[in-house]
Order: sequence, then structure tokens, then C-alpha cells
Amino acid sequence: MPQATPLPDGLVPPFSVATARHFGMSDSRLRRKDLSRPFHGVRSVDHVEADDGEESIVRRAIEYSRRMREEEFFSHVTAAVLWGLPLPPQSLLARSRGDAAMARPLDVAVRLPARAGRARGIRGRSISPHLAEVSIHPLTGLRVSTPAAVWAELATELALEDLVAVGDAAVREPMWETDAAALASVADLDRALGAGRRLGVDRLRAARPLVRTRSRSRPETHLRLAFVEAGL
Repeated sequence: MPQATPLPDGLVPPFSVATARHFGMSDSRLRRKDLSRPFHGVRSVDHVEADDGEESIVRRAIEYSRRMREEEFFSHVTAAVLWGLPLPPQSLLARSRGDAAMARPLDVAVRLPARAGRARGIRGRSISPHLAEVSIHPLTGLRVSTPAAVWAELATELALEDLVAVGDAAVREPMWETDAAALASVADLDRALGAGRRLGVDRLRAARPLVRTRSRSRPETHLRLAFVEAGL
């Protein structure tokens, strides 16, 4: 088989099929095997490395963003990974029918009454407008739930100690000059908690008083909570 022609200058994977056609790519070139099809209407390059965790979620989120509707944004676990919030490893994976670990679908949300998307590799979610708070991620440019909103969304996904760890990471205050600024404030968490009725609100109410601004890691949070439970 003849070698595939190079991609047009300025067209960097991942890209949408519509963008590729704008650059003059033919349908036959878009079908060549050197380009993968992570989502309908998207082309990328094959990834042979085993990256079923955070790297996979970030990569697939960027790929999916090439076909996102204007009203869609990343939420829940996907948004937490994009913000660098700590999650238990098992929350990054899904389970197949054979109980084998596989990549977790991306959490792609819309504000009601918009209809959640349906596509292979995503989990469409519909969020009440008063509970949805969306921002543009400063590094990736992706539309994502804010860190405080993510904390509240994860109340149905995480155990109490892991929900506290996410809250700790979101409001972590810098202690050294090289530390990044906090992603959210304690007041932001309080606003998310008080935004209105939602699933998991009891767990949020239990987690909020346990959140601290000086925890350095998820294991440190777990250790602190163990001391509290032991009465130390």
C-alpha cells in the first residue's frame, strides 16, 4: 500500500473531520489506517501505550472536544482529572461485562433542558442550571465544571474520605513560592453546597466541615481523618 500523504501544514491531531476537509483532506485520506477514530467525526493518531488512567482521560477529553457542542462541558470524574484533583484509582476505570478493567467513559454534561449527548465513549449527564458552574480550563481551554462544582458533583461517586480529599486539594493554600494558587476557596465550596437540592447532599454536608486548606495530599487527608475517627 502506498505511504499515506503527510497531513496538511497547520493540521495537528486530534482534529474534526470538518476541519480536515477545510484543509483540503480527501475522504480517502481520512480513512487511512494511520489515523484513529476515537469518536465519530474526529481523527487522531494511534496510542499504543497502556494509559487507562488519568493520561487516557485527558487525551480522550481533548479528542472529544473537537466535536463538542457549544452547550456541552466536562463534569464529574473527567473534570476532576482535568483539574488535577486526587481520585482513587478505581474511579478512573469502568468495568466490562467480563469484569476486566477498561477506560472509563468521559463525563460530558449539559444544563437542562438541553439534551445530554449520546456517543460511544461518553456518559452524557444533564445538570440543573442552578447546580452547573462552568469555566474554561486555563491550560487546555476546555469547558469544565469549576473545581467547587466538581467537588459537589462527586458526592455520588466517592466515599466520604475521598470527597474530603478532593475538597482539600481544591482549596489547598500555597505554602511555598513555587506552589500554585488554590483552585477554589472554602466559600466556593459553601456556595456549591448551598446551590440547591442534589443527590449526595448528605455526604457533602458531612464532608464540608472536615475540609482543610493545608493538606498536602490525598494520603495525608486520609491519615488526618483516621486520627479524627480514633479521637486523637
